[in-house]
Amino acid sequence: MLDATQRRAFDQPPVFNHPQRQLFFALPDWATQFLATLLAPHSRGGFVLQIGYFKATGRFFPVDRFLAADQAYVQQRYHLGAVEWARYDKTTRFYHREHILQQFGVLPFEQAEIGVRQQVTHFARQQMNPVAVFHSAANYIRAHRGEVPTYAALAGLVTEAFRTVEQQLVTQLAHHLTPAVRQQLDTLFTTEEDAPAHSHRPYRLTTLKRSLELMRPTAIRANVQDYAVLQTLFIQVYPVVQALDLSEEVVRYYARYVERTQVFQV
Repeated sequence: MLDATQRRAFDQPPVFNHPQRQLFFALPDWATQFLATLLAPHSRGGFVLQIGYFKATGRFFPVDRFLAADQAYVQQRYHLGAVEWARYDKTTRFYHREHILQQFGVLPFEQAEIGVRQQVTHFARQQMNPVAVFHSAANYIRAHRGEVPTYAALAGLVTEAFRTVEQQLVTQLAHHLTPAVRQQLDTLFTTEEDAPAHSHRPYRLTTLKRSLELMRPTAIRANVQDYAVLQTLFIQVYPVVQALDLSEEVVRYYARYVERTQVFQV
């Protein structure tokens, strides 16, 4: 879905400059009070870093993802002294996560997942670009005060959504395609001479994809004949397309797919 560089960026804390560190690692009153109850330097430092990263991204990160420049800044600003960062374990991180989510009024991802799954499926029906759906899903989660999950968790939802949409379309097609329409579509995968296809005897679908941009009478006549075939198919297939309720972008996606692929791949 995302390339390796984009995946790493998504699963890493943001890179702050100095003014941004001052902004994001500043604590609200409730966090200052909570910090005072923490005794161990690694717990205090980890809590402040999680606050800053959460304000910036809506996410939490394990200690091995903490950035050294941020650690040094927090140590100095909050007078932590020497910090054994490796002691900031999973249990402490989840304790801080729970408190931060509650104070910010944000739902943990596991509680928001059902709603997110439904919305991601809706996005997948509107556009056939998994990367765009992934980013739309991340933006939706933050806008609706949910915790942004890891790349793996969110990419899994997007992949599942596309599978669900594909299965729904297959089921709807099976219901709406009449025997007459199926027969007309099957003729696209035959040759004019009803014999095996080869380079000099292409499938009907192949010839329909090749519009002749010539002004010769033979080329014009061939194009007119092709358009007549397409018009007949369009009149028969259009009610099915309407019933599927596909967005224009999805229709264009499948059209480009047919244009670019060979017949045996359709």
